[in-house]
Amino acid sequence: AAAVIGGDDLAPVTGRFEAGTLFEGAVLRHDPRLKLTHVDVGGETLHVAFDERLAAGDRVRLRVRARDVAVAVSPPTGLSIRNVLPGTVAEIVADPETPFAEVFLDLPAGRLHARLTRAAVEDLKLEKGAKVYALIKSVSFDGKAG
Repeated sequence: AAAVIGGDDLAPVTGRFEAGTLFEGAVLRHDPRLKLTHVDVGGETLHVAFDERLAAGDRVRLRVRARDVAVAVSPPTGLSIRNVLPGTVAEIVADPETPFAEVFLDLPAGRLHARLTRAAVEDLKLEKGAKVYALIKSVSFDGKAG
């Protein structure tokens, strides 16, 4: 399950750039050598910084900030980004007063919020229903899930 957080209603509290998504998932395993923890979220695996307090099977919440999501229209290769998930554009909300557009992607794990420039949306010809790849630059633990 995923929940979009932030947005204009929370901007006075969280700041415009802290909007994002909370995902719930289950720890699959740790990779102590590379200091990564692998978490299943909706059948997809997210790779996050190693957390030794967690055990395989633990339910966790993960936070993805909208500003830490990029979008590709074809399968990317040769990237340092480890978390690449296929999805579909669900909604685009452009803000003509800023250079930004809020793009919401439907993924197997739930809805993901991405903040892109309006120029990128135009250049990529993004529109509702388009098949895309979410490139998640950073994921952080938000605690154990209840």
